[in-house]
Amino acid sequence: VRGARPMPKSGWTIEIRREVPAQPAESQGRRVTEDATRISWTARTADDMLASAHYDEFVVVARLPAQAGTLWWPVHQVCEQGRLDWVQVPGPGQKASDLSAPAVPLEVMPSGAGAGHHAH
Repeated sequence: VRGARPMPKSGWTIEIRREVPAQPAESQGRRVTEDATRISWTARTADDMLASAHYDEFVVVARLPAQAGTLWWPVHQVCEQGRLDWVQVPGPGQKASDLSAPAVPLEVMPSGAGAGHHAH
């Protein structure tokens, strides 16, 4: 993905690691000299931490590749009791549900004559 930007969350700080892209790219007519490669949200105080009985959303907007397929997003979750790395990617013939800590899948759909935005 290109141009990833995180949505701020009240009570959390955001850290963005940027690196030079492996392949040259342009965005809106400008050459991309660095791009986000890792985004981290960290609770500012113990009161801001997410209780284990709850869930939350951590939102990122980015430009997806034109090629259809599954993108796997690794997630590293750290809390007071420890850490869980959701980074496993299924191998051939394996399902994500077979894994103990699968990465988050995002299915990129093919573009075509029927693709696009429609308002009703």
